[in-house]
Amino acid sequence: MATLSSLHRLEQMLAQMNNPAREADDSPCLHPEEARINLSGMGHRQFKCKLCGFEYKEQ
Repeated sequence: MATLSSLHRLEQMLAQMNNPAREADDSPCLHPEEARINLSGMGHRQFKCKLCGFEYKEQ
């Protein structure tokens, strides 16, 4: 049975697949939670990966 954190990670990966900015990122990095700089604010989710520099911004 999948854990809640596994389901959360899967949800994030699926959300990134629909993100146009994701296509510019061709690295194999999975942007783990512990390597993310949280830039969220004003109800929008946003982070930058410390490992590869990828920036995710929820539309």
